[in-house]
Amino acid sequence: MARMFVTREMKAWLTVYWPKLDIEALTDAFNQHFAVEKTPAQLKATLKNYRIKCGRKQGELTKGVSREYTEDMIQFLADHYPKAPVKDWLDTFNQTFATDKSKGAITGTCKRFGIKSGRDGRFEQGHVSHNKGKSFPLRGRAKETAFGGARSNSNDNKKPIGSTRVCTKDGYLIIKVAEPSVWRHAHVVLWEQERGQIPKDHVIRFYDNSPEKIKAPTIDNLFMVSRSVHARLTQMKLSNMPMEHKETAILIAKIEQEIKGRLENEQR
Repeated sequence: MARMFVTREMKAWLTVYWPKLDIEALTDAFNQHFAVEKTPAQLKATLKNYRIKCGRKQGELTKGVSREYTEDMIQFLADHYPKAPVKDWLDTFNQTFATDKSKGAITGTCKRFGIKSGRDGRFEQGHVSHNKGKSFPLRGRAKETAFGGARSNSNDNKKPIGSTRVCTKDGYLIIKVAEPSVWRHAHVVLWEQERGQIPKDHVIRFYDNSPEKIKAPTIDNLFMVSRSVHARLTQMKLSNMPMEHKETAILIAKIEQEIKGRLENEQR
């Protein structure tokens, strides 16, 4: 772009008015004063070339002035917002000013310009309810207890004894064994059915405790050990061992706990 020719008079004029006007207004005033047709880009380049600075802080000229809403728009809001909700006249606003504002945008603008509706959401004195005199059908529990009816506290989806589900806490299959809601681990119940009562301080473990296996326990995948052996197997990470090594690991854990128990008895 060719460098713009600037006289001393033009330079002096720009020095005076650039601090007062933005680039658009400055261009219009400059063209009118000197009878030229310069663009804002040309004038901006001239100001930069001759190091003419405005001396203003950013946004100083537009402080308190809305770039998006004209004075007519703001007056429209001030006239309509106190009289009715935004949704009632939003379409009229958009059609009048050829905009596409949303309800949230208009509400935020009213708040920004301090335009208040004066409404607090309360019913005015003497207000008549829209459903006054209309019958209202009973629903839910109110219908059950109306006119002296007895209310039942039992669940409609109560499961019978023998029902099973997967426990949400540990992922094991549990089975309902008694009313009203007594549940036990299915693999423990299976062991007692097949092998008899479980001695005190003993637990039932899985050889293969993958999620699929613990959700469908079988007797050949279960074994019983004392709690001390159970704790030792957990330390040994039995679950991570290959299946062919697990029997040996169980035997080692039993021998270790047997030796430990004898030593403790001798020290007493």
